[in-house]
Amino acid sequence: MDSLFVDGPKEFEIGNIKVTGAQYSDENAIIAISGFGVGKKVILPSKETGRAIRGLSKLKLFTKIDIFIEKVIGDVVFLEIRVVERPSVSTFTFRGSKKADKEKLTELVETYVQKGTIVTENVKALSIAEVEAFYVDKGYLDAQAEVVEIPDTIRTNAVSLLYNIDIGNKVKIEDITFSGVQNAKPKKLRKEMSETKEKRKPLASSKFIKEEYEADKKAIIAYYNTLGYRDARILGDSIWRGENGLLNIHIDVNEGNRYYFRNIVWKGNSIYTDDQLTQVL
Repeated sequence: MDSLFVDGPKEFEIGNIKVTGAQYSDENAIIAISGFGVGKKVILPSKETGRAIRGLSKLKLFTKIDIFIEKVIGDVVFLEIRVVERPSVSTFTFRGSKKADKEKLTELVETYVQKGTIVTENVKALSIAEVEAFYVDKGYLDAQAEVVEIPDTIRTNAVSLLYNIDIGNKVKIEDITFSGVQNAKPKKLRKEMSETKEKRKPLASSKFIKEEYEADKKAIIAYYNTLGYRDARILGDSIWRGENGLLNIHIDVNEGNRYYFRNIVWKGNSIYTDDQLTQVL
């Protein structure tokens, strides 16, 4: 083919484009993204082939991309786009996870990884993030996961993904502090947080689970409501790790105004007296 270009680049009309090596990828999509098309004009050699390869590379679906001239008839050129696909997923498994968690982990990973999915760095990163977030939500804030690709001995260009998971330990809470609190005792507010506890004793339960923490913040407001602070709200909170690895939580409270009941008149009560109803209120 080199003899075609002894006088420099030439303009050709594309007569046909053949895609080889695309077992799972759509051939028409590959041609479209390359920018080439049957009937289009192309100058060869030129930067157009490099531009086509860069466009296909951005898909992150191939480990190798080449564009060849298959044949030339007059001013008509026949092209071949040859790709080597990244391996596809045959199956995936977990190591280091709790047995009871595998069903949920499978559901989360299948958001990004299913049988036949092309293995890309993005797919692996997204699925790892799901696994780690699952355990973080359970209080294992230091949970880490990695993916190992194991070649499939039966299927061609396929791999099994092994998720190695290091759950670590649940992170304890060192301190829970408040600001804006004037009409309630911080100790009492901490007591209202039934699931989010400080680590005060060696064997005392202490963990940070976001869902439970959010419920405990609502419990603080509910307690203020019983004191007559109907407008109490949490302005914000801060959560950070100390040098010892323990969590510190600071909650900023706006107590609002306190409301009082004045004269209460009961009507229609035939079973209980006014005093009895007032005492219950």
